[in-house]
Amino acid sequence: MPTGERYSALLITLDQISRIMDRHQQSGENLSGRYFGTPDLIVDVIRDIVTSGDLPTWCPRIRGNDQLDLLEM
Repeated sequence: MPTGERYSALLITLDQISRIMDRHQQSGENLSGRYFGTPDLIVDVIRDIVTSGDLPTWCPRIRGNDQLDLLEM
């Protein structure tokens, strides 16, 4: 963020995760689809969350010591 604050986020639709895991089951990747992981995701969604001011509601803040302030759900 321009203020120097850092946040962490991971967003994806459930349908897309299901499709990826089905494909991995067939290919044998990720223990034949038993887990899911991805390095980056939906830029437009993040942009919307930031511009709406809801970033602290949706994403944990990364503290100066690189630890996450986990959100209470």
